[in-house]
This record gives sequence, C-alpha cells and structure tokens, in this order.
Amino acid sequence: MNLKLTRRRFGQLAIASTAAVATGYLANRTVAQTNLVDVLYGIRIEGTGLVVQTLNLVSLVLSDVLNLTRGITLAPGDQLSGFTSLSNGTLVVAINPSRTSNRDDNYPPRIILLGTPPRTLTVTGLRDKKYVLGDIVGTTGGSLVGLVYKRNGSPPVRLASIDTDTGELDITDSFRGNQRVRNLTECREGNGGTIYTTTVDREGNTVLADKQLVLGGENWVSGLGSMACSSSGEFYVLGRSRYGSANSLYKVNKTTGEMTLKQAFTPANNINKIAFL
Repeated sequence: MNLKLTRRRFGQLAIASTAAVATGYLANRTVAQTNLVDVLYGIRIEGTGLVVQTLNLVSLVLSDVLNLTRGITLAPGDQLSGFTSLSNGTLVVAINPSRTSNRDDNYPPRIILLGTPPRTLTVTGLRDKKYVLGDIVGTTGGSLVGLVYKRNGSPPVRLASIDTDTGELDITDSFRGNQRVRNLTECREGNGGTIYTTTVDREGNTVLADKQLVLGGENWVSGLGSMACSSSGEFYVLGRSRYGSANSLYKVNKTTGEMTLKQAFTPANNINKIAFL
C-alpha cells in the first residue's frame, strides 16, 4: 500500500461511518472572528483528564479552550495515540492503555468524541489484545480512519475504518512489508484530498510520503508525535528532538521534506497531538 493515497484510492479503502455524530461545539466557539486556517488545535493529558488548546499560528498565542477533567476519566499510563476532527467539526481523540499495563482486557483502546456531551466508545474488532489503535484521521468524505499495529509497534501495520457510533473497527488494507507507519493526516488537494503517512526506520529516520524529513540540513531521526494539514494545504508536524524535553511545532515543505521551526513548547505547556478543524 502506498504512503500517499488520493481521495479516489482512499475511498476504496475506507468505509464511511453510517452514524450521525453529535455536532462538535468547538468549531463554533473560541475561534470566532478568527480565520480557522490560522488556528491549530492541540491536546494534552492533564491528571486524569484532557486539556484542549488552540495555537494562533499568526500571533503564536496558546490558549486553553476546554478542560475535560470531568466526564472523562483516564487511568494512569493511558496514552494519546491520535487526534483529529471529523467533517462536521467534532474533535476525536484515540486512547490506548499503557504498554506495560496488565489491564488490557478491562481497558481496551477507545475513542472519545468531544461533542456535547463527550462520548467514549470502546474500540472493538481488533484481532487480540496485542494490537492497538494508532493515529487517526477524519476525512472530508465523513470517515474516521486509523492505523492498527502490534502493541510493541512492530509491523505489519493495517488501515482500518472506525464506526463513530459503535466504535467497531474494520480492517480495510495493509501496508507493504515491514514499514513502520506511524502518522496519518489528510490534505485537501485539487477537487479531493490526499492521505499522507510517515514511516520511521530503526535509526529514527522519518519519511513523509517519499520525502526524508530534514531540519537544518540534517535528517530528522526522532519520529513524529503528530501531524496536521490546514484547509489551505499548509503542513505542520509535532516532534521532539532526541534529547529534547518537550515537543516543538514545525512547518513542512511537502515537496522537499524541509522542516522549519514554528513554535517550541516547554514541559509546562507541552502539546501531545495536533489537528485542524
């Protein structure tokens, strides 16, 4: 399977959700009077809850917009594996239990739809507890799609559609060979969209589609925490250098793979995942 999928090809792989999702309320608040292209959403775990933030890409002002410490309870060691928005503006989070946890049977992967109110769905349809849900992307066609791979991160990596009403997961395709595919996002290009993925080799070299990511003339060797594409086609990635203490936001030239630092975060205001509405 290719690492860059056109809308036509992707439509053959992903099954659109049959359920109507509660309209997201973040799309209509906090960013009024602001161009949505210039607003990036971020999310982090705080205690046993989640904090949603916005970063204005012009002023670089970071603001907390939603503190989900009530109604959503995360267990110690829970990890954010994905963050995206659906075509109706609802933000969706993917959660996996800790890799070292013995709670797998009782705490399977799940998705949280940040609607009114938030809804948590257990992800079903995984082959067994060795597999987890990785990054997710909401497509302009209305699907929610995610990566599935073994808990230790080893291949094979599969692509799956996820029903946003039931949490049922359906494998639709597999990536070739031993590719360690880690991130998903969609860019609107032409009359449709293109799904982009990244792969990471054993040395950490990170490839976006078919371009090695480069920062300051040197290969990026730390993988990525998240990536997102704005409606105008601007491409952003979230990554932490090998010896860094927090993530940084980079703008990426998709043609060359060149990364340009946009904003460095600190442990106090670190963002774990990013998405555009």
